[in-house]
Amino acid sequence: MNLSSHGDRARRRPAFWLLLFALVVLLSEGQSYLFELASRHLGSEPIRRRSGLFREQSQRIAIMLDSMRPVRDVVDPELGWRYRAGYSTATDHLNSQDLRSRHDYDRLPKPGVLRIAAFGDSFVYGNEVSDDDAWCSLLEAGADDLEVLNYGVGGYGLDQAFLRFQREGMALSPDVVLVAFVPDDLRRMLSVYPRFFSSLEWPLSKPRFVLRPDQTLALIPNPLPHREDLVRLMEHPTDVRALGRLDDWYPTAVYENPLYDKSASLRVEEAVWRRLRRRYFDRNRLFRGGVINEHSSAFALQVALFRAFSEAARARGTIPIMLMLPDRSSVERIRRGAPPVYAPLEETLARQGLTVWDGADAFRPAPVSTDSLFAPFLHYSPLGNRVLARWLARRLQALRATDGPSLWQSRERRHSGPQRLTAAN
Repeated sequence: MNLSSHGDRARRRPAFWLLLFALVVLLSEGQSYLFELASRHLGSEPIRRRSGLFREQSQRIAIMLDSMRPVRDVVDPELGWRYRAGYSTATDHLNSQDLRSRHDYDRLPKPGVLRIAAFGDSFVYGNEVSDDDAWCSLLEAGADDLEVLNYGVGGYGLDQAFLRFQREGMALSPDVVLVAFVPDDLRRMLSVYPRFFSSLEWPLSKPRFVLRPDQTLALIPNPLPHREDLVRLMEHPTDVRALGRLDDWYPTAVYENPLYDKSASLRVEEAVWRRLRRRYFDRNRLFRGGVINEHSSAFALQVALFRAFSEAARARGTIPIMLMLPDRSSVERIRRGAPPVYAPLEETLARQGLTVWDGADAFRPAPVSTDSLFAPFLHYSPLGNRVLARWLARRLQALRATDGPSLWQSRERRHSGPQRLTAAN
C-alpha cells in the first residue's frame, strides 16, 4: 500500500465534504431566493429582507405625514388612528363628526326616531362600496324613523372601538349600540403594531388591553401617540423593536437575527414556520378545527372586552347588541351546514347574558351565490350589504316592538337633568 497515496486521500476527504457542504448551501440559498422572489406574486404577504421592511416603513410614514396628500387615516393619540373628519372622495364621505355620512346629525335624535350607533372595523364602515351601498346607510335610507351612525374604522380591533365609544360614543345620544365582530378582528386583540403580524399593514400603532390575573382589563396606551413619535420612527426605523415586548405577534427572528438579511434560506424557513405555527402548532393559535380557539388568550380578551363594552353601554342607558358579521369563510361554512367560524365566541357571549345577533342568519337563506355577496377584497359587495341591511331592519323593527317603551324611557333619563351621561363619563 502506498502510504503517500493514502495520505493524499485522507487530506482530500475534508476538502471534499467542505465542497459538498458549500454546494448544498448554495443550492439551498438559490432555491430559497427563487421562492422569495415568487412570494411577491402569490397574492399573500411576500418574504422580504429586514432592510426592505425598514425602508418601506419609513416611506409609508412619510406618506402619512405629508400634509399635501389628502389621506383618510390620521394619527390619533388615544386610538392609534382615525378617519379624517370632512374627508371626501367620489365614493367616501366623512362628515364633520367623523362619521361616514354626507350629512351631520343633530345632537339629540328627534322624537320617535330610533338612533343606532354602529362600532367596528371596515365591515361596519363599508370598505369597497360607496356611501349609499354601505349597510349603515341602507338601513337609514330604508326608514324615516331610523338613524344609523357609522363609527366604523378600517383595521380597528374591539379595543379601539371600545375606547372610541368611551370617548365619543354618547355625544349624539344613541338608543342602541351595535358592536360588530368579524373573525379577523381577533388577532388585533394581541397587537400594538399591526406590521408585526403582516408587513402589508401601515406603520401605525394602537392601544391594547391585557388581562390581569384577576381577569380584569388593563390598558396599554398607544405607544406612538404623536406625530413627533412617527417622525422619530421614520428617521430611526430600528427603534420599532422596542414595541416588540408589547406585541404577541412580534417576529423576533425577522427584526433581530443578525443573519436574517444575509440568508434567503433563513428568511424562507422563518416565514414558513411562522405560518405553520400560527395555523397548526401553537397551542395559543387563534383557530382550531375550523373555528375560533376558545382556549386562546385572544379569545379570553375578546370576551372580556365584549362584556366591558356591554356594561359600559348599559350604564349609559343604551341597549348594547353584539353583532356577529360573517366573513366569506363563515358564509361558506354555514351554507354547507357547518357552524360559523365565530360559533364558540357567540355561544360564550350568549351564556354570559349578552345580547348577540348573528349576521349568518341574513346570509344563510339568501338565494344568491356566495361570490355575489363579497367584493374582490372580501368585504361585503353592494348585494351583500343589502342582504345584511334588510335582515337588520327586521331585527330592529322587532326590537322596537318589544322594547319600545323602555327605549323611550331610557332616552328621557339620558336627556333630562344632571344625571345625563355624556362621552366624558
